[in-house]
Order: sequence, then C-alpha cells, then structure tokens
Amino acid sequence: MQTPAHLKLPLKTKGMSIFRTKEGPFPLEMVDQVLQYLPLQPLSVLANLRDMEAVVKEHLERRITNTISSFSLHAKKTLNMMEETGTVLSGSAALEITSPGSCVPEDLNFYSPSGAAEATVEQILLTSGFALIQEPETAILTERTPFSKLNVNNGVKRVFRLSHRTTGKRVTVIESLSPSPLVPIFFFHLTTLMNCVTGRGAISFYPDLTETYTAMMNPRRNFAVVHKPMELVKWQGRGTAIVRDCDEFHPSRPNSATHGKRGMCQRAFRHSQDGWSLSTDSKLGPTIAWRLGHKSKDQSQAGLHDPVVHLLHEEWHLRTHRLLEIWVEYLAPMDEITHRLSPKTWRQSFP
Repeated sequence: MQTPAHLKLPLKTKGMSIFRTKEGPFPLEMVDQVLQYLPLQPLSVLANLRDMEAVVKEHLERRITNTISSFSLHAKKTLNMMEETGTVLSGSAALEITSPGSCVPEDLNFYSPSGAAEATVEQILLTSGFALIQEPETAILTERTPFSKLNVNNGVKRVFRLSHRTTGKRVTVIESLSPSPLVPIFFFHLTTLMNCVTGRGAISFYPDLTETYTAMMNPRRNFAVVHKPMELVKWQGRGTAIVRDCDEFHPSRPNSATHGKRGMCQRAFRHSQDGWSLSTDSKLGPTIAWRLGHKSKDQSQAGLHDPVVHLLHEEWHLRTHRLLEIWVEYLAPMDEITHRLSPKTWRQSFP
C-alpha cells in the first residue's frame, strides 16, 4: 500500500522502537494517524522517547501548515513572516492545533507585536484573493501608570480584518500594545484559548486544563461589554467544562496551593516562561506576566479583580511613591453610519 504524500514521514524515522510489533514496524501512515489525535502534552512526552523527536516535530509542523493552508494562505511564507515579525497565531485555530478535536476554527487570528502588524498584513495581501476590509476607526488616548500601561483595550492597539474574495475565509491581524504579541491573549475570556503557534512551534499556557477540555474563566467587571454574547454557552456546547472559580482546584489563597495546582490558580501571577506552560519554542520574546480576573476573597473588598498583564520585572513603581503617568494610544472601530464607537465590531478582536 502506498503512503499518501501528505502522511509520509522521513526515511530516517523508520525502525523506531515505540511503534514496532514482532512482525516489524507499524506502517508510517498508521503512526501519523495515531499522532493526529494527541494533544500537545502527550506529543511532548513522546518526543522524549528514542527515535521519536523528529517524528513528533514533523507531525506538529504538518498540523500547523495544514491549518494555515486551509484558510487559503501559503503556509511556508506565512510561517516565515511569523518568525520574522514575531507574530503568533492564537484563538480557535491554535486551540485545535494544540488540542485536536476541541473545535472547528472559523477564522485565523494573528497577533503581532507593536509596530509589526502592517508587515503581517502586507504579507497576507500578497496571497492572491485576500483584501483588507476598510473600517472607520478613531484614536483614543488614556492615562495609565507604567505598570498598568498594557491593561488598556485588553492589550489591543489596532485590528485589521481581511477576507478572501473567493473562499470567504477570514483572517484577523491584531496588533499588541506591547513588543510582545502575547499580551491580548491573556485577556481572553477562557484559559482554553490561551495557546499560540509561532513560526517555530506551539505553546499552551494551561496544558493540563486544555488537554481535558476544561477551562477557567477570566472574569472581569465589564465582561459582557468586552466579549461576544453567548461565548461561554458556545464553548460549553463544544464540550468544554467551565470553571468559574479556581477554588474548585485548591484552597483560595495561591500560597496555600500545591506547586502543581498553583499553575491553575486565578489569583496567582504567572509568566510566559514559567514551568506551568508547555512550549515547543524557546524564543518567545519579552517575558509577559499575568494574573487572571477573579473574585475578591477579602471581605472588605467586594466584587471582581480584573485581569492584570505586564512585562515581567516592571513592578518597580509598586515599591515607590512615584505617581508617574503615561499616555497610551489605541485605535477603536467606529460604526460606519453613526460614526460612534462600535462595541459590536470591537468585540470581534477576541476569539
């Protein structure tokens, strides 16, 4: 039986011990069919076994290229662009790559570092059939402290929307307020979407939860304004179990949680290089720290704490009495008819 071209593994992987029987090695297409069901975490375990590193790497690359190609983009050129500009792919497409069977992606959401989004858009427009959707927008300035400068517009500086004239495939490019493209990701409504694909690999920031189709909420005071209506219902309908408060996993205080469970705590600060994330790419750019939104446990302070995202080691002003203020600018979409800010369009920035 001839192996289909898109399933062929390199000759150097023949003879691998893990997929052998007494009669000999499994057919190569069978190996790939097994791997296609595995989330990122078991794939990473297999990659540590003898003769499996190259197999897993090439399988994951195939997942990524097939996803990009399915949206009418040239996979190799897109991955090169992502590596050159520091852009990542996130949203439902990255979830399906890191945890197959979770969903069927409806569009591609690229997140670019501040200043790199236009180069990303230019590369996509070089693909025949794609056009930029022109939308009115207005610049908004807001005062923040150095520590809270990324907690503006959910880390989003600007949004570009593109559509393919023939296939109708949609691509969104979101420009981060930060040199890191990861900032908007940590404002997503569920941890199950906190994954990304780079030009070199894939990262899951909550791999244990994502693998088991479980998601913690990332609540905030104006949740219904920021996120699309019925988002939680949609993901529950896809089989995702939603945890609204991390007390379900451990005691209420992060310092009383076990080391492993601390990585699944809404109240604990995490960072993009910590041991609770799972990454096949060691080059993530600036290290980003975040804490999910959560209910206040202080009886004297009722309500919710919003999500917090900042560059690691930028806590200096918390230890001083300086009240330095800076201005942060972002571009917000406007309604084409009323020329007022359009929350409906704005919410499309998030998966």
